[in-house]
Amino acid sequence: ASFLRTAVDISSSCTGVYTAETAAAILERTLNLSGLLPFTVHLRSLRCFELDSRCRQAIVDNHRWINSWSDRTWVMPHVHGDLLLQVPAKARTSQGGLLHKAEVVKTAKVYKKQWCFTHQSYCSTARRSDVDFSGMPCQENSKANVRRRFLDGRFANVYAVWAEVHKRQCTPLVILENTPDIPLDQVIKLFEPDYRAYQIFLKPGDLGHVECEYLYDLYAVLEKIKQKISNNVRTTPGDYLVSTPAAKHLVNAEMARKRKLQHDADTTCAWYLLNEREQLLVEQLDRDYLARYQRLPASDPDLVYFLGDRYEFSRTWSAPSNSLPTFRRNTGKFLHRQSLTFLCPQDKLAALGWPMTLGTANEMGTTPFPALDPHRADEMAGNSMHLTCAAVVLMLGLACFGRQKQSARRASGFTCAAPLRCSEHP
Repeated sequence: ASFLRTAVDISSSCTGVYTAETAAAILERTLNLSGLLPFTVHLRSLRCFELDSRCRQAIVDNHRWINSWSDRTWVMPHVHGDLLLQVPAKARTSQGGLLHKAEVVKTAKVYKKQWCFTHQSYCSTARRSDVDFSGMPCQENSKANVRRRFLDGRFANVYAVWAEVHKRQCTPLVILENTPDIPLDQVIKLFEPDYRAYQIFLKPGDLGHVECEYLYDLYAVLEKIKQKISNNVRTTPGDYLVSTPAAKHLVNAEMARKRKLQHDADTTCAWYLLNEREQLLVEQLDRDYLARYQRLPASDPDLVYFLGDRYEFSRTWSAPSNSLPTFRRNTGKFLHRQSLTFLCPQDKLAALGWPMTLGTANEMGTTPFPALDPHRADEMAGNSMHLTCAAVVLMLGLACFGRQKQSARRASGFTCAAPLRCSEHP
């Protein structure tokens, strides 16, 4: 049977502010309401590891939002802090490259309890989840980082501990969300010989444990899903401009405060907030657009400029691909050329698949995601995975993999201890 039928508990590390858990809640509700399956899908968040205290608060808030529209009450998971605290200090601070650090962690003790911010006590971390969906740090794998060192960089210990914990717990299905440039061979070495790896380019790497049975062709199913969606849904950058005038005024007011300018409450136009370099950049990109497409930039409702790069370094805009430029975590603003307004955090969240409008929320079976506070929404957009991609990948993993039959497990010679029970978890 596939994990879609049998999986219950989901865990995550570096949570992307609860993206995987939100995707699970939407996926469960959608599948159960569809009536297409002869069984009821029941998923549950078991625990999360999240180092950032602000993100831990976002987990609490997002969990409440899920319960505001879900058909059942989702129990708050264990929320732990630093994943590295699963091993002794000597193991988590070891020097060298990824594989050397992995060898050090391999011989280290893995603690079975860690402080839980949900229950304000030391709770067990030993209970095995059925599926882990983690968004591990990607800064060292990103093309935007000219000094990137991939998995040998500053987060090597995090990857080593994360992999070792799941190997010891024999987590049946592990899903990793990251950049397309992540060196899959190094990830495979972290998990071998216990796991086999499958990589798909919705930007995740997907790992299945040898205790799993490969039930369906992952790539064939993915192609069918992509074809079905693309035949029915096509969006352009202008479709994501969902923020209200009030939200735009909040963003403009914050920019005016930072740049010590007088906020103009009579307009949402952001031109007066741009500095000399940014205004020059807009003029340069305008000239390029006019020369290339022989029409005025202001006539294109889907044209977006990123103002954080110098023209001599990079032209980052939506014109060639008709898609939004890659979001950055720096302070550079995205400017919608036709309206001369900034992309608000709510617009970014909409582009990341979150239900920001009533219409989108109704289609997804949720309520609109609460994100009026620009600081909070911007933090969410900076940490979030793409919600739709997460849901598709989770469904692929749950549908295409399942537990092996008992006879097959014995024949393979693979043994796995029964998961420990966590008395603290409801």
